[in-house]
Order: sequence, then C-alpha cells, then structure tokens
Amino acid sequence: MHVYLDNCCMNRLFDDQSNRRFRFESEAVKVILSFCEQRQWHNIAQFEVDQIPDEDRKKKLKLLMGQSDEVVNIDKSISTRAKEFEEQGIQAFDALHLACAEDGADVFLTVDDNLLKQALRLEDLKVSVNNPVVWLMKEAVA
Repeated sequence: MHVYLDNCCMNRLFDDQSNRRFRFESEAVKVILSFCEQRQWHNIAQFEVDQIPDEDRKKKLKLLMGQSDEVVNIDKSISTRAKEFEEQGIQAFDALHLACAEDGADVFLTVDDNLLKQALRLEDLKVSVNNPVVWLMKEAVA
C-alpha cells in the first residue's frame, strides 16, 4: 500500500490537540506513519515542505519526511495532469499533490475538507482520496 499524506496531514501533528477533531486526525496520521515505518505501508514524500515559513515546524516535518520510502519527481506528465486538475477548479499546489499521488500512491490523504470535497468531484481521478481517520478505520477492518 502506497500512502500519500499531504502537508495538511503532516501539519495536523502540530495543531492544537485540545480540538478533538485535530487530535483524532493527528492520531490517525501517527498510526499511518507507524505502519510506514514498519514497512507495512509505504509513505510517498511530498514536495512542498520547503514552502512552510515556520523554520522549527519545517525541520520537524523534514525529519518525518525522511522516513518516506519514495519521492515523486515532477515531470511533464505530472505537470500536465496538475493543469487538468486546475482547469477543474483545484488550486495549483493541491492539483500538483493530486497529480503526484496519482503517479505513485494508492491513496491520497488530506484533512483539508475543501480539497477532499473538490477531489471527490473529479471525474477521472486515478487515486483514492480520503480523510486519514476515515481511511484508517476502513483499512483496520479490511
């Protein structure tokens, strides 16, 4: 199983954990990363960690990303696919994430409700998209 966790998922680990939703999503991300660390699943690395302005958070995320098994290299086909997603109303960075996930992952996970809703409306998306809590619950019983 190849899992693509977007930056929203990774950043959830640093959000206010007194918010129950944030706490559940953080715990799900931790479990998923644990399975990846045990090599039961494979984490696909993202590309936008360098865009994070908070240097401390960026360092912590890079450490987490260092556990990734694979990095998707953005090539012409991924760029073209991202543009197709943009034409369907997906923001540029999100479109690039989805195109990268399609290239190497079985599932794209996000805690961004707007992105999740938009991605689920895409007609020809070739990767499963879900919230990490919902997806992990489905995987746990499968």
